[in-house]
Amino acid sequence: LQSYTTYELPCRKDVLKESEGVLFAQLGVREATNHNDGFMVETYLASVGLGRGNPYCAAVQYYCFAESVRLLGIDPIYIPIPKTGSTQSVYNFAQSNGKRIKNNPQRNDLVIWRLGKSGSGHVGRIVGVGKAGWVQTIEGNTESGSQGNQRDGGGVYEKRRCLNHVLGRMYVRGLIHFKPIG
Repeated sequence: LQSYTTYELPCRKDVLKESEGVLFAQLGVREATNHNDGFMVETYLASVGLGRGNPYCAAVQYYCFAESVRLLGIDPIYIPIPKTGSTQSVYNFAQSNGKRIKNNPQRNDLVIWRLGKSGSGHVGRIVGVGKAGWVQTIEGNTESGSQGNQRDGGGVYEKRRCLNHVLGRMYVRGLIHFKPIG
């Protein structure tokens, strides 16, 4: 069993709900040539100031929040995570600015994986919670189905993950929970 820590950040209810809808609308987006490219992939990357070819799993999650505030017509200050393509920077932000809470995976939590002690990792947003640590997530820069590379791949897909097991060589560093406000 892995141990991880959950941090809670505030998020407006309307932003959380809208961003989840935006995320579901991304399902099935595919890379153009399997080189972290294509119109939507490059749109995700541009939302965090990065260009084609970069890993985009964190950019997808940021894009969904940024698009939700745009659609709601509210200030980007209400985006609850930092503008970055780095999964570890997102978690470090939550660790520095959030409140540590009991581990209890919930819908809309972000799962942050980490490769060893490196700055590399992966992120997915929980869209369903099962038993014994199993969750359904939506992730960018992953493969469809259960085959292939689980963190670097062709598009945006729904995945079934176990928080108690490693993902390839990555472990769950922690969860980011969003406390609905307003």
